[in-house]
Amino acid sequence: MTSGYNSAQPYGTVDIKGLQEAIGTPQFSGTAGETWAFVFNGMIFQGGIVEVPVGSAIFDFPAPFTQQVLGVFLQPMANHEFSVSATTLNDFTISHTGGIHNCYWFAVGV
Repeated sequence: MTSGYNSAQPYGTVDIKGLQEAIGTPQFSGTAGETWAFVFNGMIFQGGIVEVPVGSAIFDFPAPFTQQVLGVFLQPMANHEFSVSATTLNDFTISHTGGIHNCYWFAVGV
């Protein structure tokens, strides 16, 4: 039983995923584990690596936020300008110039 806010688990009703979330163990997803997320004291931290096509693209958060996105941060792997042009609780949009490039991303929210 997971609470979604990383609170203490009820006695005797915990599952392994709830226990991992409660102690802040990162959860990896994607075909090659290229995205990760963990919850710590109600804050959701997540990140990964994405391939950004020419122009812009929308990427889903591995753990959608429930209340607010506090920030999405980018670290490009090429000498081009990348920016987050839109965010929702479920996804974010990266816009950039140049060809197809990979970009590391990190997001914080609740």
